[in-house]
Amino acid sequence: MLLPLIIDIFIILLVYFLPFIFFIYKLGVDYKKFSIFSFKSIVMIIIYTLVVLLIPPMHANTLPFFAVVLVIMYMKNERDKDYFKYNFSIGNTNFILAFKYALFSFAISIIAALIWDIILKLIGVTAKQQDVVQILSDYTLLKFLISVPSTVIFAPILEEFVFRYLFFEKFLNKFIHPIISAIITSLIFALMHFSLSAFLTLFTLSLLTCYFMHNKGFWYSVSIHMMMNLITTVSIFISKLS
Repeated sequence: MLLPLIIDIFIILLVYFLPFIFFIYKLGVDYKKFSIFSFKSIVMIIIYTLVVLLIPPMHANTLPFFAVVLVIMYMKNERDKDYFKYNFSIGNTNFILAFKYALFSFAISIIAALIWDIILKLIGVTAKQQDVVQILSDYTLLKFLISVPSTVIFAPILEEFVFRYLFFEKFLNKFIHPIISAIITSLIFALMHFSLSAFLTLFTLSLLTCYFMHNKGFWYSVSIHMMMNLITTVSIFISKLS
């Protein structure tokens, strides 16, 4: 009972709170009078925490998503070097090329899924489908449609910012080789989805998005993640209609 609780708390802190804390940290660095430990900051964090905890689980990424948007806008206005280094500018992103990369990544992920399925069968393991897929499948059509933006837009942008920018680029790459940091990031990313059946697919997806984040920029990794989530969402939608 204690381990799942610890894992849940870790996920909440890493995915839902890190973007907002990072924003306050940036303010503290750029404006010396603004402190993360000031009364104003603490009140903002408390309000943010209450809102995140009160939002239904499938929509809990909504506020953190807007925190990411706020950080990116702030980085643009302040002409932060990372804004240009990691190509956070939508206008400078070639989305036709990003779409081609996403198709390539999807094909690689399909191969990874097939290989993983064979491995699981060989060792006699039957794995249930990913929790979020099961939840979406169980939703009524209306609830499912309401959750689409959260699944297809909010989650990819939020997770790419947290895992590929903050964790992979800003933290791990400062201490270890990018290949090792990409592997560690991908292991954590895959494990935090609590899906044995999709483990290798998620791990492969993360490796690919780490590569494109490092070499092309933020929106290229987001495009890959969005396509994966969109394909899953569309397949669930079709199954609901049938």
